[in-house]
Amino acid sequence: MRSPDGQSIRDGDIRAPREKLTHPGKSMKHHVRRILEETACLDVAVETLGDNDDLYAAGLSSLGTVRVMLAVEEAFAVEIPGALITHDMFASIAALAGVIAQLVPEESIATRS
Repeated sequence: MRSPDGQSIRDGDIRAPREKLTHPGKSMKHHVRRILEETACLDVAVETLGDNDDLYAAGLSSLGTVRVMLAVEEAFAVEIPGALITHDMFASIAALAGVIAQLVPEESIATRS
């Protein structure tokens, strides 16, 4: 695997989400929260964050953003285009869910295997 800047990342360096995203009725933000819980290593519990709270203020680091990005790509079977990978993409749960929704419509989550 490679980070956004092309650096090699060993598989053991990230934790991928353990379950497939096949839960009808669960929102994109719910899936983003689960990915953050499993990969971001925040200073606060994800359940205490509002959808628009600043993830960087909550402790998201540059390494955390790479882990989250790779977990999103694996969980949704997508590759995030470089043009979308910005500081703002990881600013909040809502921002991250919005970018993912551009790549994977929410209604398709229930049909993913």
